[in-house]
Amino acid sequence: MPRPRRRLPDRTAQPRLTPHDRRLLAASLTVFLGGLLAVLSTAPHSTVTVDGDRVLLSGTIVSRTPGQVARAVARHPEVEVLEQTQVWGSVDSFALDRLGRSVRRAGLATHLGPGAEVYSGGAVLFLAGADRTMEDGAVIGVHAWRDPNGVATDFPRGSALHDPERSFVEDMLGSDAFYWFYINAAPPSDMHMMTDAEIARFGLLTAPATAPDAPAP
Repeated sequence: MPRPRRRLPDRTAQPRLTPHDRRLLAASLTVFLGGLLAVLSTAPHSTVTVDGDRVLLSGTIVSRTPGQVARAVARHPEVEVLEQTQVWGSVDSFALDRLGRSVRRAGLATHLGPGAEVYSGGAVLFLAGADRTMEDGAVIGVHAWRDPNGVATDFPRGSALHDPERSFVEDMLGSDAFYWFYINAAPPSDMHMMTDAEIARFGLLTAPATAPDAPAP
């Protein structure tokens, strides 16, 4: 006589949640999503918008910034100027180089309005403009870079670690003097605010600074 088959438990069946369990799950999801949004909102990022013939850049230069600017320019062929509003620096030196060189290839000007603040990599990006203008009240801050190998001033002038950023500065300005100036101007933990005399000395502008709302020369 055959033995009766044992009925195996249905392992696909899902346990039923009680109302209390559902409330706990909903609360946990709310906390998780809130934490995720908080992390995303504080992570370095850049914002790119278009206003007439200007593409406006703010935030921090990250890996996606070159693509953001390229798409904005492609969609708006009337754009002639990259205007930096508040650019705090860069967390991706390769992205900074790509973005800067694409700005120069496109023949875009760079401009700083009266409330603009550009620091570190933001100041380096400003050099990419075919024409470079600023209004009184704009701030340019510079300091030495730091990477996993150390601080810029730790390495002799002949070190290959200087080459990527040094060559970018030289290609944009025709000289690398500004590079050597800013890596010695302040350590990575500090910031040197450039004076009008320093801005003129290194040829950062292609026209004199103007008063706010005055027409550019």
